[in-house]
Formats: sequence, structure tokens, C-alpha cells
Amino acid sequence: MRKACIDAGVMTSKNWGRTFNALVDRGFLEIQEPFVSVSDKGQQAVTGA
Repeated sequence: MRKACIDAGVMTSKNWGRTFNALVDRGFLEIQEPFVSVSDKGQQAVTGA
């Protein structure tokens, strides 16, 4: 996920950790080890629904 975001230019490797943690803390991503998924809140933010 990190590599894909950096390769797509969504973020830099320098701010990856801070940005990822913020997305989890704000409920846009969910961690169920070993998986990370987009939450319902994250889906709504992406689709605008």
C-alpha cells in the first residue's frame, strides 16, 4: 500500500507514517492484522456518497 501510494504520487515516503496514522485515527482505514482496509467512512469519502 505504501509503495502504491508513493508511486501514484499521492504522498511522499517522508510523510507516509504520519498520513497513514491520521487516516486510521480518523476512521478512514481499518486495521485487522495482517490486513488494512478502507472503512465505510473511507468509502463514503472516496465515492462522495
